[in-house]
Amino acid sequence: MTNQKNSRRSFLLKSAAATAGLAMFSTTKTLASIVENGTPFEGYNPYSEATNDLRSSIVHAKGIKVEGRIFNKSGSQGIAQAKIEVWHLSPQSKKYRNQGHFFTDNDGFYTFISDIPEREDGKMPRIYFKISNGTSNVFTQLLFDSNRAYILNDHWEYHRNLGGYVFPKLRKVRSVTQIEFNISLY
Repeated sequence: MTNQKNSRRSFLLKSAAATAGLAMFSTTKTLASIVENGTPFEGYNPYSEATNDLRSSIVHAKGIKVEGRIFNKSGSQGIAQAKIEVWHLSPQSKKYRNQGHFFTDNDGFYTFISDIPEREDGKMPRIYFKISNGTSNVFTQLLFDSNRAYILNDHWEYHRNLGGYVFPKLRKVRSVTQIEFNISLY
């Protein structure tokens, strides 16, 4: 009888632990995305097209131009030929069709244009980034609304070596939103 009791107790404990673990992991999109794509963000495609024009159509009246520089760890110089992969929700869609990759110039500068991203449920519009140089990579995101651009705390923590350059700057030029967004890689 004792063996049966221990066996049942053991089974119930293991079942409860497994259920709790499954419930925790199945509700975490971030974890699922890391397991499936090796990225903390949903929508990443390592086979994106080589382009810095991510617009789904040049007919759209509103667009966004993002430019900046990829810096070394100390923030003292740009990283040449760093690979930048970007993606975001397409306008009026819940699909990540706006995506592409490109490389920095010899001084670490980059530029790309795209449509204004669709908002994820309960979140601000955002663009996701993966930056790599063959030895290291970093994921981050740029958030914005019609008046300002924002970073999250984890971006500030990782890139604070850039000082004042870490904060994105937004300005409007005609129907195009322009954002300067700098990132460090180490």
